[in-house]
Amino acid sequence: MSARSLHMALELAEAGARVQGQLDDALGPGRASVGAVIKQDARALVARGVFEGGPVFFKQMRGAQPVRDAKRAAAELRFLQTHLAEGPHRVMPLRAALVAPAILITGAVQGRSVADVLQETSDDRERATLLGRASEWLGAVAALRPGQQELQAAQRLAKLKPPVAKATPDVRQALQALHQDLCKMVEDMGPQMVRHGPAHADFTQKNLIWDGAQLWGVDIQGAHPAPLLHMMARFSLGQNVWRRPQDLAALHPARFSAGADFAQVFRFALGWEMYRRYSGRAYANQTGLVCDDIAFFLSGWMPPAAVASKAAT
Repeated sequence: MSARSLHMALELAEAGARVQGQLDDALGPGRASVGAVIKQDARALVARGVFEGGPVFFKQMRGAQPVRDAKRAAAELRFLQTHLAEGPHRVMPLRAALVAPAILITGAVQGRSVADVLQETSDDRERATLLGRASEWLGAVAALRPGQQELQAAQRLAKLKPPVAKATPDVRQALQALHQDLCKMVEDMGPQMVRHGPAHADFTQKNLIWDGAQLWGVDIQGAHPAPLLHMMARFSLGQNVWRRPQDLAALHPARFSAGADFAQVFRFALGWEMYRRYSGRAYANQTGLVCDDIAFFLSGWMPPAAVASKAAT
């Protein structure tokens, strides 16, 4: 083990010990046991463990207002559990919400992530079925509190941050070209109404679990509304769904369109999500992947006609 890996392992162990102490203080010794810390960053810490004899995840909010964030996330989970208690669309069960240490305890969901299933299968029918179910899950959740708002494309563009300092020169150059394309799209687009919904703050393939009968949403952050086409764009970046016409058709993002300009709005959403993802630390040195995807996008990519022609439902 390298010195850096050892340092990171020690940091995670220390973080887990701190959370264990907070759980003991809030619940009493013996009710909860923290296992491996899966991840931690400025926003949250997530760890596996056991609560009252059952497998769970502990999530401690770490943002600027962790108590507020924990309350919002707990309220959203309770709301979703009430309305999605039966049927094919489910959410991870909330076992407990501890306000003072800002910790949510959620039941572990058995199954495989959509990302893992898509990565392991090349069967077009299986992929189409699963992608269709993912789209239906988002539709079922968003329909609980539907709404429309103006896209605010310029404001969203202003929120994008420059690439991290460790990004390679080629990654920086590709991202600069992508940003210029996004600026051009904002100039060309008129006012656009888009459907919003407090469906999932991080709607990705890793956060949907398929158990063979139901699709479970996990790691739901909170209840703030977001453009549904942006959620679909983020989802479609995984496993190259956006580059496979048959996959994108099965995902059916046009169902979340609020107007006739679906193709232009979805292209902006995809480019925005692509920039947000590839400007981060995880892709700083993945020059081949980043440059290939951005070059393909900038070559004039638009949603295929079969995707764009599907009427919103």
